[in-house]
Amino acid sequence: SGHAYIMLGPVNLGDRITVSAQMPQKSGPAPVPTKVELLADGILLQTKEIVSGALELEAPLPAPARQVKIALRFDRTEPLPSPDDRPISVLLKAIKITPAP
Repeated sequence: SGHAYIMLGPVNLGDRITVSAQMPQKSGPAPVPTKVELLADGILLQTKEIVSGALELEAPLPAPARQVKIALRFDRTEPLPSPDDRPISVLLKAIKITPAP
């Protein structure tokens, strides 16, 4: 899918969000990078472009909250190998909140 979200919480002032994922190997002679956006409650925290391989996103969370909606948006998807052919963006490995020191 081109987007995904998860509800996490509670979060405190100074907490950080970290997302670890694996981008699929792209096909073709000149693979096009995928733009990835990390959002918290609709606020853009980080944007990154990646062709393939390990993806790490990390940013401070904007405000304390009982719950926070963490979203990932991708500007493109890649099909799984045949015969599956479902569109995918990343293999999500971990999403974690690190408390403020």
